[in-house]
Amino acid sequence: MPDGTYALRVRFSANRYSLTIRQEVCAMMAL
Repeated sequence: MPDGTYALRVRFSANRYSLTIRQEVCAMMAL
């Protein structure tokens, strides 16, 4: 697996992770 692909995958998963946390925070604020 190329190094660039690995870095891209890590960045993508971190992006998805922060997006999920943001959605949960918004849901808690709405309650």
